[in-house]
Amino acid sequence: MRYQNRYSNIVVLFFILPVLLIFLFGSPAFADYQKGLDAAKSGDYATALKEWKPLAEQGNANAQNGLGVLYYFGNGVAQDYKAALRWYKLAAEQGNAEAQFYLGGMYVKGEGIAQDYTEAVRWFRNAADQRHPGAQFMLGIMYVYGEGVVQDETKAVAWYSKAAEQGFPNAQHELGRMYYAGRGAPQDKVQAYVWVSLAAARRHIPSKKRVYSLASDMTPAQVVKAQKIAWEWEKKHSESLLAIEFHVKSSFVIVDQSDPAYTIFTGVSKESSEKELAKIKNDVSEKEKVVLMTWVEFVKVARDLVNSRIIIHEYLEYGVDDGIVCLVGKAPGAPWGQTWNGGIAFTSYDYQHTREIYQLYQEDPGRYEQGAKRDPRADPINPGGHLPAFGCI
Repeated sequence: MRYQNRYSNIVVLFFILPVLLIFLFGSPAFADYQKGLDAAKSGDYATALKEWKPLAEQGNANAQNGLGVLYYFGNGVAQDYKAALRWYKLAAEQGNAEAQFYLGGMYVKGEGIAQDYTEAVRWFRNAADQRHPGAQFMLGIMYVYGEGVVQDETKAVAWYSKAAEQGFPNAQHELGRMYYAGRGAPQDKVQAYVWVSLAAARRHIPSKKRVYSLASDMTPAQVVKAQKIAWEWEKKHSESLLAIEFHVKSSFVIVDQSDPAYTIFTGVSKESSEKELAKIKNDVSEKEKVVLMTWVEFVKVARDLVNSRIIIHEYLEYGVDDGIVCLVGKAPGAPWGQTWNGGIAFTSYDYQHTREIYQLYQEDPGRYEQGAKRDPRADPINPGGHLPAFGCI
């Protein structure tokens, strides 16, 4: 097929998580299933296989789906697509949405069975009707390319929207692209920015790159409008199933002072703190400027951390030090930035803008001062745009 490689790469995004998505749906009926689930999460696939196989043979759909995952990835067993297909199908026929989603993916890729886009669509639709965001997203893809269905970009946007509203970053990114191009919906650059920035906030790499290119094709006022809409969405959907990782209660805060233009504060859970710290340090050269502190420690020193990095304060009317503490507390996982001039940054566009004006100030302070007066409604790092959205002002 003309797009098989690209499509296969998209599908792989959902099949590289051998023991994640199946744990987000369903309520296992047996304690033995939970024992197998705990074992699989810890990487003990042999125990998972031991606990799940008897249950699967007795007809437990969750266990059948779990076995499908083990066989698909070769975890604890020899990789066997036909066996994976068999267990997925047994679970899918009982209405297990996760198995229906995986089964659809196998039909798309022709793994263990002849490639069949029509069957793929059938199983994706069954799962999508149960509000499975991955399946909703894949239906959007199928409608975009007209595989297994009559090509219909309006329906693609409708399915992308359903998944995007559940916090599914791939769907948010694609929905933004559709709005930007005016495909399946009227062209709307503000909506394009809203959805791509929401995906970027969930560490969707292509979206992080696209946010700035979108902003460069918009007026500052449009960017600020889009950011406000995005924050309203975040407030409303902060408990979205697939955004839970991004909104867990902070136990620790990572403070990144590696860039002179801003300091980034990111709230993280105890469980993810070391992993997130290592990830951030890996991206910077001055690793010693990235530190992890407890929430209590952060609150005690936040004011000094914020004010010590401000070179000129252009937003004195806002309590940005207290505001940062509030934002990190209310929206953990988000990379809140305190800028060199007292503003607040969040999106890739915000940070790029901050670097540009910082560089201008360093090169020619006088020229910067002459152009410093900006319409606050069109200033992406004005705290008045970020703080109210989370009740931090």
